[in-house]
Order: sequence, then C-alpha cells, then structure tokens
Amino acid sequence: MKPNHQSYQRVLLLPYFELATLRNSLQHLVNSLKRNSRLPMMGENGFVYKPLRDGEIRLLRLRWAQHNHHGDKNKHAAVGQEYSGDSIECEITHHLLDDNLEYAALSYTWGTDQPSQRIKMNGNDILIRDNLHFFFQQVLTHAYARVDDSTRTDDSVETRRNPGLAELAVGTYWWVDALCINQSDIQERNAQVTQMRRIYSQARFIAIWLGPGADDSDLAIEAYRSYQSFGAVPRPPAAALSEQERTWLDSLPRKALEKLWQRPWWRRVWVWQEATTPHVPIEFWCGAARVPFDVAYAANSAIGHRQSPSDDAVFPYNNYLYAMRQLWAGRAGRSAMINISPLWLLDEATRLAASDPRDRVYALLPICGELRPENMEEKVGMAITVDYGLDVEEVFRVATIFVLQRSPKRLEILKKCMCNPDGTFRRYSWVVDMSDEMREKPWSLFVDFFARKQIAAPDLDPKLVFSEDTTRISLHARPFGFVKQMHTGVARGEDVFTLDPGLWEARYRTWIRVLGRIAYPKFDDRPYVGGGSISEAVDRLLAFNRITNGTPIKHWPVLEVANFEFSALPDPQTVLRNGSREFIYGISCLSLIETEDGYLGAALPGVRVGDALVGIPGIPCPMILRPHGNCWQIVGCAYVVGLTDQGSWGPEMQGIEFTIV
Repeated sequence: MKPNHQSYQRVLLLPYFELATLRNSLQHLVNSLKRNSRLPMMGENGFVYKPLRDGEIRLLRLRWAQHNHHGDKNKHAAVGQEYSGDSIECEITHHLLDDNLEYAALSYTWGTDQPSQRIKMNGNDILIRDNLHFFFQQVLTHAYARVDDSTRTDDSVETRRNPGLAELAVGTYWWVDALCINQSDIQERNAQVTQMRRIYSQARFIAIWLGPGADDSDLAIEAYRSYQSFGAVPRPPAAALSEQERTWLDSLPRKALEKLWQRPWWRRVWVWQEATTPHVPIEFWCGAARVPFDVAYAANSAIGHRQSPSDDAVFPYNNYLYAMRQLWAGRAGRSAMINISPLWLLDEATRLAASDPRDRVYALLPICGELRPENMEEKVGMAITVDYGLDVEEVFRVATIFVLQRSPKRLEILKKCMCNPDGTFRRYSWVVDMSDEMREKPWSLFVDFFARKQIAAPDLDPKLVFSEDTTRISLHARPFGFVKQMHTGVARGEDVFTLDPGLWEARYRTWIRVLGRIAYPKFDDRPYVGGGSISEAVDRLLAFNRITNGTPIKHWPVLEVANFEFSALPDPQTVLRNGSREFIYGISCLSLIETEDGYLGAALPGVRVGDALVGIPGIPCPMILRPHGNCWQIVGCAYVVGLTDQGSWGPEMQGIEFTIV
C-alpha cells in the first residue's frame, strides 16, 4: 500500500553478502599490506604501540615494581587481602596465535571512571582505570603468595589451595583488551576484535573479574563453592531436593548473592561472548574469592529448583548466569533450553550495556556461526564483518539485514523498531535502534507485552523484499484504518518517564478522563467494534495486555468518570504504590489512540493522527506506519483491543504491499 500507488521495482538482496565477502577479502589484503608497513602509534593510554603483524596478539606479564620484588616476602599481602601497597609493572610482548603460547584471558568491565592509577608498561608510565588496577593487585597477591607457599611445608599451605581453580604463577601471560589492543587504531581494533573469539578459545583459562570484595561477596562466592561438596552437577528440573540441599538453601547469604549478580559485569555486552567460550575453564573472581563457572551454575540451578522455601524472602536466583550457560551450551555443540537464533542474540544485545553502541552487534552476532542447527532452525555460516569505520546507523542496518535474512520468525525484529518520542525518525525506520540500552527506555518493555498473544504466533515465512541498495524493504500487510484521535501524556521535550508523585497524578487523571471522553462520547455503554462492550474493551486496554487466562480483569470506573463522577476514580497515590508496572508505565509514557473504525489502543510515544494501523503476518501485534512520500515509516508497535488478542495474522490474511524506508 503506497500513498501515491506508484510501482516499485523489487530487487532481492541475494548477492549482498556474497559481494560483501569479496569486498572484505580484498580489504583484508589491503589492510595486511598496510599493517606490515605501518609505524608505531600512540594509544589512548599514552603508550606507543608497535604495529601488529597478521596473526599476532599482545600479551602482558605482571610483577611488583623491581625495588620491592626481592624484598621481605612477608611484605606481600596474604591470599585473603586485596592490596599490598607495592607499585605494579608489566611487560607487553608480541606473539603469534598459531604458536599456542599458554596465557590467561580476562573478562571484566572497564568502568566509567577516568584512568587514574599509575603503572609501568615496558618501563613507561601509563594510567589505567581502578577496576583493572584492583585486578592486577589481586593477581599478584595470589601469584606471590604461591611463591611464598612454595618454601613452606606446614599444613596451612594445603588450606590455601583452591581445588578446581587454575594455578597462578608470577610469570603468567595475560590477555587484557584495554592494554593488549591499541584502542586508538581503528584498523588494529577491527582486526583484533575479529579474533577475540579465537583469543579466548585458546586461553588456558578465563578469569571473570566481578570487582573488588564488597557487600559480603566472599560469603556469596563461598556459598556457591560449598554446593560442590555434595556434587556440583545441575539437577534435573523434576528432581527432589535432598535434606543436605534444603539445609544449604536455608543457610544462603541471600543479600550477598543478590548484590553479587547486581554488579555491572553481568550487564556488559562483551562479557557475554567472553564468558560463554566453550571448552575453556572459566572462573569467577571477586576480590580474593574464586569459584569455577560450572560450580556457580550448578549452585544457581539448585536455587532455581528450590521447593517450598522456608520463608517468603526472594531467593537470589541469577537469570544472567542461566542465560549465559544456555548460550555456552549452544556454542559448545550441546542442546540448549533456549532457542538461540540471530534474533535472540540481537534482542539480548539491546538489553545490555556497551561503551560503543556498535559493540552490541560485534559482540554477539558473530557467534551465530558456532551454533548447532537444532538450536537455530537455520544454520548461519556467514559472520558479521567487524568495521568500526562504519557509523552507528550503518552497523545497525547491516545487523538488521542479517537477522531479516537468517533468523526464524525474522519479521519479529520489526516490532522493536520505533520512532523517536517526539515523532521524528532516524535514518532508517525499519532498522533497530541499539544506541541505548532498552531498559533505559521505559516504553520499550511494552514491545514484548504488546506482542504477547493468547495463541501461538503463526509459523510462517512472510515474503520480504529489499531494494537494490538495501535501504528499503517491501512487505505485505493488512490495513486496519487510520488513527483518528490520540492523547499523549508526555509533553514534547518533557522527560518520558518519571515517578514524581505530583506529575504522576496529573498524568493519571488526564489519561483516564481523555479515555472516558473518547470511549463514551454519549456517556453510555455500547457494543465495541472488536467484540463485547466498550466497558470491557476499556478494562482490557488498561490491563495493557497483561492478561492471564482464568484471572479476572480489573474493572476501571471510566464510564463514571466520563459522567463527571471523579470520586469513583481510585486514589492516584494508592495506584502508584500498588499498581502493576505495566499500568504505571503505560499511563506515564504511552499514547492513547482511537482509529476511524472505533478500535481503542495504546501506542508507543510519537504516534500522530493520520498514522495507519496495519497487521503484518509474522509480527504478533499491530504496527503503526506513517506516510513518507511514496513510502512509509515504522512508528512502532501497538496494543489494540480486539486486534492484538485475535489470531488473524496468518498467511491467509490478504494484504497490500507497503514499502518502508
């Protein structure tokens, strides 16, 4: 369906990635010639990096500063301590990956602070961030304690050893991205990021640094470690808890465990690639405490499979650890309990934090080539090419094309497309915006709620066509009319969401009053176009699709409010304290809409009168489009009473072609 009904030349994008492969091969040859003739370059940390040759990486070795290195061995901190007071030196050297040199790889978060901790690298002073400095101190504390222990024969040495954990030596090689990659050199950065999966897969072990000890983290790690005393094997879901396990569950340091999985590491996008590397031992480090990944996962599984907890306290189950393990299983060639597809990886990436938005693409989508066919429905062998020379919008476009071409139920990615809250658009309306974490956009939680149907989504592969330059897509959709009335509780330029009680109360009262005016223009109930009565439709709308079979839907006195009985409206502050998250967010930041045919719904910010409401096979919720010249733009998804909860999205639905830019 096009505003001017002009014909559109449809060209399939079949040769896109084949041409891209040839282009990348030629570019790789050119870059190789350039790298082998390049001069040293200063990095962001002030260190002058010598260029890497093809197949090379940098590794570093740590030591205490020379003037303390041969001092009193009692000067070094014990294993349980985190800081020795000595300054740190490191030596960075070049090595070929093909030489299979033994090294350890670090997975950690950089932090948002400015580099302020001084160390020496190859004799030169550089500044690093606090979190990395804490880790270096802990590595050296472990390593030098081991040197001290080697001269002792008493039984205390045995109590210091950690069964199942990697042995640390003073001369251990480490790969640390912040120092081993010249972050100022885009060409080197592209090449090294492309190799990161291989770098981690060839490591002797991977250390996950959660940060320095705090909030009883040593108790949390020990709680995980103690589970292995009765078998660190993930239990079958139906298995009954043993008496020993029940005792263990009752004694868990719940607050400490909760604080542990609230640390920033779990929400960084790159660590999801690093921590799911198969066939390599992986350890969690937090201060001086360490625990193998497998042991932590087994303990977390036991927490998740608890039965009849002794009290009503929330058990500290770590969903991040569960999802990481499933991704690890998929990469290891094992069966995963999650259907891991390119769409799933992209969806997870948009929920995670990244210093550079392009990392949300480069961290997870390249994993697709490793996954088993049964985990993906369709084997994906083509990897995303890492290129930090592309701007953010182009990287997102390449990622969206990749998912639209390769992922089962691929069109579901379009439900994540949305215009800006002020109704304007980015470069491509059909490309997913991954520039910010989705959890920072309150209305984004409705993307999944709007798409939650009472029946399973149809298993079909709708026709999708790309333009020759891959800047437009064409698909078929069924129009359901145009937006006739709308109300947005958020003024243009105002913060989209806030829980300020005064502002909330004004939004709440206004939203309900406008809904009453739209739904009851004659101040009485009547049949609804989507079935049932208007009053029933209003109640379903205010549930914001948070509807469970068999559970009564809350009734709202909107008709009474329309008849000026304002006292019938529940107290705003009581609703704010006790209302569902969907209702509070919905009233705060969503737009109320009514179509020309009388459908009622809620839409994402930015919708306008005159926008079209359509149903697209393969997307389990209505979408809103806006005319743009001869084409259309995606405004976002919507919840429409009588459309969202009906099963009319199958291939039998006759649609009209829409061209989207």
